[in-house]
Amino acid sequence: MIIALVLFLISIMLGVSSVFLYLVTFFIIFKHWKTFYSTFFMLYILDGCINIITYFNAFIVFRLSSITSRDSICSGFYKNMDNNIVINSLTAITYHMAYVQYGMTLLISFDRLRVMRRKHLAESTPIRLIVIMLVAIFCVLVLPLLDTIRYFRYESKIIYNEEMESYQLSHPLNLYDCFQYLIWVMGIITCISLLVNCASYITVRRLPDLSGYKKRILLNIIIMLLLTCFVQIVGCALSITRIILRESPSAGILLHILPFVSDGLSFTQPYLLVYFSHKVT
Repeated sequence: MIIALVLFLISIMLGVSSVFLYLVTFFIIFKHWKTFYSTFFMLYILDGCINIITYFNAFIVFRLSSITSRDSICSGFYKNMDNNIVINSLTAITYHMAYVQYGMTLLISFDRLRVMRRKHLAESTPIRLIVIMLVAIFCVLVLPLLDTIRYFRYESKIIYNEEMESYQLSHPLNLYDCFQYLIWVMGIITCISLLVNCASYITVRRLPDLSGYKKRILLNIIIMLLLTCFVQIVGCALSITRIILRESPSAGILLHILPFVSDGLSFTQPYLLVYFSHKVT
C-alpha cells in the first residue's frame, strides 16, 4: 500500500504539471493560430486531448483505486459505482486509448517524415493534405472499436481485493483475451514508427547544411526517436510480460507500472514541443 501511495503521488505531480503544460501550449497555439497553422499542430492538439482523457481514465481505473482501502474517504466512490454502462465504458476506454495512443504516435512520425521530405517531393495541396489527415485520424479513432466494442457485451464490476487492500476493475475476459489483438497492433506500430523515424533521420542527413543547424536538427531527431520508440518498446515489453505472468503475484506490480508507460506516451509531446520549438517558448 505504501508503494502504491508513493506511485500515486508521483503520478499526481507528473500528471498535473503535464496537463497544465498541455493547456498552456494549447492556449499559445490557438492565440497565434496563423503562425502555428500546420498539420503537426493539428495533430498535436488532437493528441493532447486524447492523452488528457487517457490520463484521467487511468487515474480512476488504476491510480486512485490502488490507494483506496475499504474505509478510506474515496471508498464510497467505488462502492456506489454500480452502473454497468459506466464501468464498461471505463474498461473499453482503457484498451481503446492504447490503440489510439500508438496510432497517433505513428501519425505524428509520418507527418514529421513528410515535412522532412517536402524539399524532395511535391507538396500536397492544403485541402488534399487535410482530407488525408482527417481520414487517417478517423481510422485511428474508430477502427479500434472493432475490438473494444466487445467490452460493452460483458458485465464489468468494481471489486475489492483483500490481498492488495484496494479496489480493482474486473470483467469476465482474462488478460490474454484482452490483449489478443492489441499486443499485435502495439508491436507492429512500434516497428513501423521506428522505421519511419529512422527514415526521417536519414532524410535530414542527406540534406545540404545550408543554415548551419543540421547537426542540431539531427540531434533533436535522435532525442525524439529515442524517447518515443523507447516508451513504445517498454509498453510492448511490459504488456507481453504481464500476459506471461498473469497468474503470478508479479502481475499486480506490473499493473501499477503500466500506467506510467501510458504517461510516457501521453506527456512526452508537450515537453518536446517546449524544448524544440522556439516559436512556442
